[in-house]
Amino acid sequence: MIPQADDVESLSMVGRSREERLEMFMSTFNDEFKACWDSDDAGVDPHTGRRPMKFRDFASHQLDMIETDGFDMQDYSEFVVPGTLVRLYDPPKILANAKCVTKLQDCSCEAIIEYNKKHGTHYSNVCVLKANSEPLAPCRYYITFQATDRKRKVETFQARVNICFAEFRTDVKFEKEVELVRIKTAPKFFCYS
Repeated sequence: MIPQADDVESLSMVGRSREERLEMFMSTFNDEFKACWDSDDAGVDPHTGRRPMKFRDFASHQLDMIETDGFDMQDYSEFVVPGTLVRLYDPPKILANAKCVTKLQDCSCEAIIEYNKKHGTHYSNVCVLKANSEPLAPCRYYITFQATDRKRKVETFQARVNICFAEFRTDVKFEKEVELVRIKTAPKFFCYS
C-alpha cells in the first residue's frame, strides 16, 4: 500500500540525497507488497526494448509523484507499465516533433488564460520548457512553461492538462481541461513520520 497524504509530511531534508529518500520511502512498504513487484521474471521485450518495473522502479516513480506532483520525473520510458508517467519533452535531452510541441504550447496557452482569469493577471507569450505525459482517456500532460506579464516579468508555471474525448460528438475531437495551473513550486521532500 502506498502511504497516503496524511502519512507523509514535507520536512526539510537538508543533506538527504534522493537515494536516501528513496531508501526511506521503500522501507514504508511491507515485504509482501515488495515481493509482488519483484516476482515477475519477464525480461526485456524484444520488440520494444522495454521491461517490467521492479519494486525499486515502482517506488522511485511513486516518490517522484509525491515529491514533484509529476512535474520533475526521472525517465521511466524504459518500462512497460500501463499508466506510468514518462518524459515527453525535455530539451535538449528529449525532443518532440513540431506537432507535439504545438499541442503542448496550446495547452500552456489555455492554462495561462485560466490562471489570468483566476488571479487577475496578464501573463502571455508562453514558452514550453518541458513536459511529461500520462495515458489517461486519452492523456494528461504535466507541463512546465514560462510566461511574461505586461511588465516583462518572466515567471515559471506548472500546469496539469487533461486531453479528453469531446462528449456527444461523432467526429472524435478532443477537449482540453486545465486541472491545475500554478507558479512553479519547489519539490516536497519525502519524510515518513
